[in-house]
Amino acid sequence: MAGGFSGGLQYLVAGSPLRFPKISGFSQGTSAKCPLITTRSATSTPNLTSGRTHEVTNANRVVKDAPSSVVDPNKFKYVFGEVTSGTHNTQRSLQNAAQMNRIGIHNTAEGQKYLTQHLQRVAQDRSSVARTFQKTLPDGSTITLEVRESLLSGPGGFLTLEPTWEILADGTRRLSTIIPFGG
Repeated sequence: MAGGFSGGLQYLVAGSPLRFPKISGFSQGTSAKCPLITTRSATSTPNLTSGRTHEVTNANRVVKDAPSSVVDPNKFKYVFGEVTSGTHNTQRSLQNAAQMNRIGIHNTAEGQKYLTQHLQRVAQDRSSVARTFQKTLPDGSTITLEVRESLLSGPGGFLTLEPTWEILADGTRRLSTIIPFGG
């Protein structure tokens, strides 16, 4: 087997076929070629350029008893082309929708559920943190924000996401923004 899940380990091989779960609107067993991927883990930076199999244990990546995450579905308006607040925002929102459609994730209940589940997994993956910073609000209060990186897979390809999460006082991550890249 060239890629998939086995015994709690996830592994991918560059150029290997990937299979996607059944989601309404996607055909069962839709596959795509895995591009050249470099992943990050807590202990190393594996490189799949050689075509060799590399295993990444989920235990190294997901925080046990991780804080919960809050994903407001209204945040998806920007990703699915529904923002009309100014020329730049409208154009970027439409570009985002085209990127999501290209990889086969559409603005449907199933597409939003799939995206929500992906983002919740990202919020629990400690290796996905790119940077953390603080922002002072107009009222003088300060919030802490965390930018994460992820690779979103759909039946038509892959898209890099950069979600930004506000870290609440109890440690809960609340989705602030999503920026898609790559397509």
